[in-house]
Amino acid sequence: MTITDLPDTKLARRRALAELRREERAAALTEAQAARAAREDEARRRRAARAEQRRLARRERAERRAERAAAIANLGRRLRPVAPLAVVTGFAMYGQIGYGLDHYSDPTTPFLLRLLVAVGAAVAVESIALYVAWHAHDALLLKATGTAARLRRASYAIALAVAAVNYAHFSGPNLAPTAGAVVFALFSASGPWLWGLHTRRAQRLQLLREGRVDSSGAVFSAERWRTFPLRTWLARRYSIDHGITDPRIAWEAYRLERQRRDDNLPATWQQLATSLLRLDAQQHQAAAAANMVSPIDVPDPEQVDDHGVAQLRKTAPPATVREVEVSTTVDEPADAKPRRQPRRRTTSRRVNTPAPTPKALQLIAAGGIGRRELARQCGVSEDTARKWIDAHRTTSEVTR
Repeated sequence: MTITDLPDTKLARRRALAELRREERAAALTEAQAARAAREDEARRRRAARAEQRRLARRERAERRAERAAAIANLGRRLRPVAPLAVVTGFAMYGQIGYGLDHYSDPTTPFLLRLLVAVGAAVAVESIALYVAWHAHDALLLKATGTAARLRRASYAIALAVAAVNYAHFSGPNLAPTAGAVVFALFSASGPWLWGLHTRRAQRLQLLREGRVDSSGAVFSAERWRTFPLRTWLARRYSIDHGITDPRIAWEAYRLERQRRDDNLPATWQQLATSLLRLDAQQHQAAAAANMVSPIDVPDPEQVDDHGVAQLRKTAPPATVREVEVSTTVDEPADAKPRRQPRRRTTSRRVNTPAPTPKALQLIAAGGIGRRELARQCGVSEDTARKWIDAHRTTSEVTR
């Protein structure tokens, strides 16, 4: 190395040292940034953990509040049926306590002892009827109706006896009625009756759970009652008879039933009038042939209507009522070719489509059922099922 190379060596060394310092500062800066990022991440994690803890604490508090509210509501539901009974029994006990202070202990007995005796006797006396009523309640829910009825009558008798004690304590001279006597006697007498109200409600709920409640039929709107009072009453009777609770289905089912009856009744009178008029014409023709009476004009049986029945009753002679099979034939000319003997036609009642059953109406109203499935489930022919579906579709279109 020469003397001229020394400055270059010092310059390179300075540059290397400067580069090393830059690298150290960059490394220190990177470490500082990493440490700061780590601290920030740790702070975020702590904030998230604290937020989660607060959220869980809020959830726990909300759950505890909900549990307390549910417990209070449940207690309220349990106390609601017996709260009036507790109030009435408490005032009845007050009357019994007053009677006990005056009659159960000697006046020279210390007041505290007399009060304890009166309170104990009042609680015992008022509890007897309620205890018997509770057993009647339990027996009725266990389906022991005979036992429940006997226990209920016994509780009423005991309550009336206790009510007589309250009445005697608050009554006037010679058991004259006073306001206090009547009120406190009613308090004692009404205890078993109030318990009976709770018993009947519990039995109703039990029957509802078991599905054994008798159906009250369909309930129609006030507008329908005002517009069609008689028809609505008849439709309600029909719904009760057939166990239909849907008012729309009940109304449509009764309408179809009325239509079926209206269709059958004129046909029956028409056939009856036709048969009797034909019989009347044959009788008068036979009489005219024997020179007994002259022929009379008889209306065409095919053109007779409902009024023909009344006309026939006026013109037909008295005769013994008998079943007659009427046949009609057509006269042919002598030179006509031999023809097949005309078929005998007898009058018979027209076969009508049966009214849809409540089950069929419910299935049709639900929609999505074909005639084959409806016929299978209701036990009718496919043609009948098809007529039911067409009638329901027509009714729905008219209603819309």
